[in-house]
Amino acid sequence: MDSDAFFLELNAISTISDVLLDMARSAPESKWETHLDQNLILVPEELLRSEPSLATFMDQYDPGRRMMIFRTQPHAAYSWHMDKNRKSAINMLLHGPDSITFAGKRAPIGTTINLNSMLELYRLPLRKNKYYLFNVGGMHAVYNYGDQIRYLLSISVPFPYTYEQTAEFVKTNNL
Repeated sequence: MDSDAFFLELNAISTISDVLLDMARSAPESKWETHLDQNLILVPEELLRSEPSLATFMDQYDPGRRMMIFRTQPHAAYSWHMDKNRKSAINMLLHGPDSITFAGKRAPIGTTINLNSMLELYRLPLRKNKYYLFNVGGMHAVYNYGDQIRYLLSISVPFPYTYEQTAEFVKTNNL
């Protein structure tokens, strides 16, 4: 299995990443919501639609209210998990130079004592101003080793669409 089973870098280059980061940094604490141990703030659809590639994506996959920026505090982790309410998402790291996102496949039961042992481990590159389709229905983890807050844009792909279906759409439409 190669990295395409976990993530796919889109061709599009963001022109709104600085606007999104400013929005996140200037948001009052009262605007941040807590969801499954993560802090998030919702992103207005019209801002995301100003990116032509995202508009094409959103026309195909209506993410509804599930367009958000996640905030991870310094020296914090969101350990190995699979998202339950979505199978894939388009993500872009807005800030977090010392953070890492890993994707992997859980080792078969009985092959290890540790239930969190992972095989086929991949580190997502998450380059500045780049969007990635990410298989959040698979095992993944986030570690923020730095002294700075990590901000990540995430646009959910709604059920019943799978990561594989969405990856095909992204490739076919040269997003």
